[in-house]
Amino acid sequence: MKNKILIAGVSFASAGLLLGGIGIASARGFGGGFGFGASNVSPTEWASNQTTAFQNKASALGLSIDTIKNGWAAGKSIRDIATENGISESDLQVKIQAVRQAEMKARLQALVANGTITQAQMDQRLRFMETQQLRIQSMMKDGNAREFGWSHKTATAPLSAN
Repeated sequence: MKNKILIAGVSFASAGLLLGGIGIASARGFGGGFGFGASNVSPTEWASNQTTAFQNKASALGLSIDTIKNGWAAGKSIRDIATENGISESDLQVKIQAVRQAEMKARLQALVANGTITQAQMDQRLRFMETQQLRIQSMMKDGNAREFGWSHKTATAPLSAN
């Protein structure tokens, strides 16, 4: 009798995990939305996002869109594309940081525009982020970036290659 109850309990738990996993997978698309296959984004929306990404990378690096697309098609990272086109690692990092700051400022400005935060809160957040960036850069120069779990090579992540 105890064995039947144990088997029934294990079967019930397994079914719950299976159904829960299916629910998670369907909410994020095949592959869990982690880049392992399709997601819930339509092909048209994905193409639009990819086109924008190509344009943004080309603009940020001062390269043609075709140069970015050809590198992407060949499986090259944005770092590889930059290096092949005479952009140094330090210049690449400066360009990436400028893009990130502009994107964050635009996102924060949208929060101000819809009344979620005030302009003063946005300004305070931007100052905080600038201070944090300077702190991280200082730690990088001192060789202490491992506190954040970063190595020297990965502290400034490149723009996504996808």
